Amino acid sequence: MIETTVCTFKISVPFAEWVEKFDKDEAPSRDKSGVKVLFRGVNKKDPSITIVIFQALEGVLEKFIDSNIEYFKDKGAIMTTIEPTVWSSY
Repeated sequence: MIETTVCTFKISVPFAEWVEKFDKDEAPSRDKSGVKVLFRGVNKKDPSITIVIFQALEGVLEKFIDSNIEYFKDKGAIMTTIEPTVWSSY
């Protein structure tokens, strides 16, 4: 089953810097893992908060994040602030 996961989290770098790394540096490993990004953006009132909407087979995104958590931290994601919600269509 395909899951859609909405993640909000804080970043420790400007959004423009974070998104450049997210779009360029992280894309190959996401593609290889089968993780698709549907949307990513920044909160208009608080530029330290981002949102990413992912789609992947059930359990794939969780494994991908667990395997790359230190990398994400190094690129500016504050992983202790991540708030995921998982959605599915039956």
